[in-house]
Amino acid sequence: DEVFAFVRDIDQQSHGDHVLNVEKTTPGPPQVGTEYRETVRMPFGRTGEMSIEITKLQAPAELSVRFEGPVMHGGIDYTLTGGDAGTQLRALEQISYTGWAWPANLLGRRALEAKIRRRLDGFKSQLEG
Repeated sequence: DEVFAFVRDIDQQSHGDHVLNVEKTTPGPPQVGTEYRETVRMPFGRTGEMSIEITKLQAPAELSVRFEGPVMHGGIDYTLTGGDAGTQLRALEQISYTGWAWPANLLGRRALEAKIRRRLDGFKSQLEG
């Protein structure tokens, strides 16, 4: 339950250097349809905004979000399973880049896997204190 609540509360997470701020823009507790605005650091000293929406929330095992910004869109599906060794968190992320960022699509699977691994390692560090 603790891990699920952490993943669900998007605006309470530490997101790394590229994310400057995450603000929940929908009142009330997180649920399907809850929206967030994320301010991110972009190349060349620019900033941009991403919109994030919870599209699936089935506590304590599944959470899906979709995101969209000026040069990218996609989604993340989280699945949590409990066991004797603790909670296992799996993330399946899809990203498509558009406009001037389109060449990032060519970076492929390895770059995306590294990004997801850093995010999950950050989650683990935050949860374990």
